[in-house]
Amino acid sequence: MKEIIVTSTGEKIPPTDLELAIQSDPLFEQVLCVGEGRPFITALAVVNENEWVKFAASLNVDPEDPNSLTRRDVRLTAIRRLKKSASNFPQYGVPRNVSLMREHWTIDNGLLTVTMKLRRKKILERFHDRVEELYQTPQNK
Repeated sequence: MKEIIVTSTGEKIPPTDLELAIQSDPLFEQVLCVGEGRPFITALAVVNENEWVKFAASLNVDPEDPNSLTRRDVRLTAIRRLKKSASNFPQYGVPRNVSLMREHWTIDNGLLTVTMKLRRKKILERFHDRVEELYQTPQNK
């Protein structure tokens, strides 16, 4: 059965298609789109290590600083890239906010199935606070 996100405004978005589109940008290695019952779509994104180093350098940010992933300039630049990757989706389906992370989702940490599919429920449970932050932090419109 194909999964569909239904926002609080009734818009329907197929998350897997959106996540694959976003992953066409080499910065984003793993992506989970969120928005079920919410006013808009957001994303959790694991960055590719090599691309992260280049991306951070382009913004004069220390890639090893854990706080660099949450800096406003970093997040806004990442959102622009994410929106560009998802530009073929309707505006309501394009994520408005993103939480970047370096910890990969793996079979060992329980966030991927043996067939390498995202365990959406487990990822949402583990990163519940980050998801809530995405809806509290002003997003780039």
